[in-house]
Amino acid sequence: MVIIDGVKYESYYDVCKAYGISFSEFLKYKKENTGINELELLGHFINNIAYCMKTGEYDIFLKK
Repeated sequence: MVIIDGVKYESYYDVCKAYGISFSEFLKYKKENTGINELELLGHFINNIAYCMKTGEYDIFLKK
């Protein structure tokens, strides 16, 4: 389960669907980059994403 901006997603497929990401491209990138963590994986597809260690959730922030 992944939580982004307070929304719970049961799978990476659901995250891709919600953010308009090609699931096949997501899987290809994940397979080619096995040494990266989840934040780096999501950050490749979702701009300005950060991990909150206190809550264990991801947040998307706007650049100023």
